Amino acid sequence: MRCIVYLEERFLRDKEGNYYSVVFGDEYWARYLSVYSSLLVVARSVDISSGELTEHHQAIKDDRVSFATLPYYKGPQQFLIVFLSLLNAIRKCARIDGVHILRVPGVIASMALPFLIFSRRPFGVELVGDPYQVFESGGVGGFFSSFYKKVFTFLTRKACGRASAVAYVTRYAMQAAYPAADDAFTTHYSSIQLQSEMIVDSRAIECDISGRPFTIFMVGSMEQRYKGFDVMIRALQILSQSKSNVIVKIAGSGACQAELELLANQLGISQSVVFLGLISRASVLSTMDDVDLFVMPSRTEGLPRALIEAMARGLPALGSNVGGIPELLDSEFIFENGNYAQLAGMIDALIGNISLLSMMSSKNIVTARSYEIGELRVRQKKFYEYLYNVSASS
Repeated sequence: MRCIVYLEERFLRDKEGNYYSVVFGDEYWARYLSVYSSLLVVARSVDISSGELTEHHQAIKDDRVSFATLPYYKGPQQFLIVFLSLLNAIRKCARIDGVHILRVPGVIASMALPFLIFSRRPFGVELVGDPYQVFESGGVGGFFSSFYKKVFTFLTRKACGRASAVAYVTRYAMQAAYPAADDAFTTHYSSIQLQSEMIVDSRAIECDISGRPFTIFMVGSMEQRYKGFDVMIRALQILSQSKSNVIVKIAGSGACQAELELLANQLGISQSVVFLGLISRASVLSTMDDVDLFVMPSRTEGLPRALIEAMARGLPALGSNVGGIPELLDSEFIFENGNYAQLAGMIDALIGNISLLSMMSSKNIVTARSYEIGELRVRQKKFYEYLYNVSASS
């Protein structure tokens, strides 16, 4: 049986018709293909030249994976221009026989929702983020952020409430806000690919850092303000005023990097903020092994892969109180979203506190083990098999 997946990713397509993605390569799609015979990806793709590909782009080589042809757009203005042709393309996809899975929130999945409901076709939902938090703060959506928040929160709740099965990225955080129908199959799993060998047995916490700065690491996309890197930069200014010797390393790239660099310069701490750019996953893990603390000051999250990977390396971590982060860290290591003064105080209390850092490290390793790929794959497969059976009998 074919599986049709709707998602918000923008794929790259070369002149030979090959598709590429930084995140959604063959390894990712293998989870669906363990149950379904083929896969149709309903998402945007843009034509590129071979010179635009980087070492981070993965080619999708599995011939069981095909792509729907959707008109490409980026931003609300282009969306309005292609709206009718996009709607027609998605309507055609929604009529294809097979298992339909909406990865929400997102425009593409939301546009498919009414067609699936009206046709009484069973479908599944993979809830990977909270649209309410996405548009609540950080300037995401600009002038229309309040409108987007209402629309996408409503559509995401509707999708979860009408789905035959819902897979939440969190254990409990999003279930209450976006409840499934009483008779729906529900489960939870993340998209993380945490191999057993990535989880360390223990981590040595350096006792003497008097000869070097206390080093903090963050990683994520800078295309939007979701990751809250500006919050950490503002906290760093407070720490610098207290004469704390701290530097922050940030891995990632995107449109917001320039404003983050400007902020660090305006606050007089640019020498203490290191932008690493887009680095390989191996380099991310290597950096995690060489720093003192991981910070995730996100404004919105599902269940953050980067935080789980940092915990698997035994890296002490602090995070904001959004999404699934409180499911991973104890409350004493959680700060209020956007509260950079609170974050600065928590970091200051950790510097030189070897016993507390060691306790955090040990606890993080134990927590990370529960996200080892073998445990998650069992729940994923049950979700896909349930939808297979429901669709086969409908």
